[in-house]
Order: sequence, then structure tokens, then C-alpha cells
Amino acid sequence: MGVKYLFITGLILISLSCRKPDEGQYKMEYIMDFTIPAGANPLKTHVFERTVIQGWDQFLKAHQLHDSMIARVQVYSITVSPLLSNPISYGFVEEMRAFIRDPSIPSTQQIGIGNPLPNERVGEFALLPGIAEVSSFLRATQFDLQLQLRFRGIPSSFSDHRATFRFDVFLK
Repeated sequence: MGVKYLFITGLILISLSCRKPDEGQYKMEYIMDFTIPAGANPLKTHVFERTVIQGWDQFLKAHQLHDSMIARVQVYSITVSPLLSNPISYGFVEEMRAFIRDPSIPSTQQIGIGNPLPNERVGEFALLPGIAEVSSFLRATQFDLQLQLRFRGIPSSFSDHRATFRFDVFLK
């Protein structure tokens, strides 16, 4: 009898721990296109950056929201994909890191990381999103989104890519 209750209690605990994480009521998305140059040095970190100006006010206005209605903003996903129709593998990349930064403050916040395997599948690559609350960055008059790449070897040709940063906006 005791084993049966222990088994049922275990199943209940497992089902509670497997619940879907919270999703925000709104999504914000920013796109950054960049080019990986041929012959890029694999010994150095290559930084690609996009400055976003007044994104927060536009978001609030478009959704008829007020700043006081926002509880928090977190990273939902960060993906990198090739721009051309030819799919590629990101196995040539040793490490990808994504950051957000307020230019008026010298520090940055890491918001994602990914380590593609040498035999990475072809297509879009998803970084693991961070759990940091980032609304203070998005509320700034301008902020920078940054992608840092380190390569396994020297890329043999130029290639165009798109990084898509998606954020979850939670209401109070």
C-alpha cells in the first residue's frame, strides 16, 4: 500500500515539474543582419552589433500599453539563420554569445549562448536564452544588441546571416 502512494506522489511531482514555462502576453522582435567575412581570424572574437533607437515607445504605442502596465521582459529566443536560400551548418562556429547593452552604461548583459557542434545540422541555430530580466535595457532611449562569434577555422567565403532576438513582455 505504501509503495502505491509513493508511486502516485512521484507521478504528481513529475507532472508538476514538467509544466510549460510562463509566456508573456506580448512579444518584441529585433532583427540584425550581418556578414561573416571570408578569411576571418579564428583566434579572435568577432562582434556584430545593432543599435535600436526608441523601440520601447513604439512597442507601447502599437499595443496601446503604458509603461506602468509592464511587469517584466525576458528573452524568449535568439536564432541565427543564413539569409540565402542555400541552407548551411553552423558547425564552423565554436561559440555564439548574445548580449544587450545600454550605451550610457559601460556594462553588458549576456542574454544567450550557443556552442554548435562540428557536425551541427543544417539550418537555423538557436542559442540558449538567458533568464535575466531586461526591461531596463529595452526602456532606454537606445540600446545595442550584440552577437559575438568565435570560429573553429577560417571561413572560406563571405556569407550573410540574420540574428533574430525575441523578447517576452509580461503584464502586471
